[in-house]
Amino acid sequence: MSKTLIICEKGRVASAVAQALSVGHGNNGIWENADWVVAAARGHLLELAPPAFYDARYAEWRLEDLPIIPSEFKFQANDDGQDRLKKLHDQIGRTDVTAIVNACDAAREGELIFKTILHTAPVGSEKPVRRAWFASLTPD
Repeated sequence: MSKTLIICEKGRVASAVAQALSVGHGNNGIWENADWVVAAARGHLLELAPPAFYDARYAEWRLEDLPIIPSEFKFQANDDGQDRLKKLHDQIGRTDVTAIVNACDAAREGELIFKTILHTAPVGSEKPVRRAWFASLTPD
């Protein structure tokens, strides 16, 4: 049976979404039933990689090296976000998850949080994505 993964930016939003969908009790930021998996991101889990990540010579700043503009920007997990990011990537990569819903905050920052999580997922980022856009956490 296929499931839809809903990724929320915050734990309290994920809890409210899970409650509204009758998903039940959560376990460490993940709520699940036969149809839905609701997961909490907890804000920015990724940041842009520092210049030395691209090339060791950029570890020391030199005027001659500026500007440093990589052909593709890379991301790395924050120290406190690695575990949560792995859990989200695991959910994205599940074979029974066939669609993903972006339920992060309805603004540019929420969109960035979701897209960087999806972009850095080792598998599953090609799954269809839909957008949940709401301004209230009431069950209705």
